[in-house]
Amino acid sequence: MRSTISYQSAWKEAGINDFCFHDLRHRALNNLRKAGNDFFQIMALSGHKTISVFKRYNLVAEEEPSGIKWPAQGSVREEKRDANQANQGL
Repeated sequence: MRSTISYQSAWKEAGINDFCFHDLRHRALNNLRKAGNDFFQIMALSGHKTISVFKRYNLVAEEEPSGIKWPAQGSVREEKRDANQANQGL
């Protein structure tokens, strides 16, 4: 109980009004996703059994889609070429 009181006092002194300890879990999972970790690895770590529950923890900010990265130009073509060569025994 004492740690709860200390925790509440700390965020009130910091001027944080709309916050609960569980928000830290949301933030950690979002940070893991933003760092590029695989959803299934994060789900295993967090204990989420379904993607629908996992999605509740991951809110995509408006600016995030602009940061999507695509393969370098030509890399998909090169992968297809390499796969075709492997299938032909080259």
